[in-house]
Amino acid sequence: MLACALKLQLEVAKLFENRQGTNGSYRALASFYRVFLEIFETRPRLYRFLSEFDAYCIHERVQDLAEYEGQMDLFKQSFLTAYQAGVREGSVRAAEDVNLFYYATTHAILSLCKKLAEDGILEQDGKIDPRAEIETLINIVLFSLKTGV
Repeated sequence: MLACALKLQLEVAKLFENRQGTNGSYRALASFYRVFLEIFETRPRLYRFLSEFDAYCIHERVQDLAEYEGQMDLFKQSFLTAYQAGVREGSVRAAEDVNLFYYATTHAILSLCKKLAEDGILEQDGKIDPRAEIETLINIVLFSLKTGV
């Protein structure tokens, strides 16, 4: 299961990296966060797998996740490259703690994507378009980053 998670993680990291292009700026950060939505639309099973993988690791008390955790830095590096360039050029507002901002925002979006990729259990789960819900959260994050608003 860990080998499968590592393989999927590399595929997704490439997707994040490919969306960055050469414009390290607010637009690159928007592309970074919108990859979460793109994956939700094209590969929702990936988010279901991640939920099950998390549960498996907790239940089985998997200890050796160093390689998996190390690959997570690939995502963070894509974010930091765009963020730092955006701050330098003035299109991105500097966060008080960029690490905290990165983890809080990516964990929130990832958690929402994982929840919405599951079959709903409550009546309210079917009342709102999941794509719109994810996009709204991404827009909130991007609004907090954009200068001049």
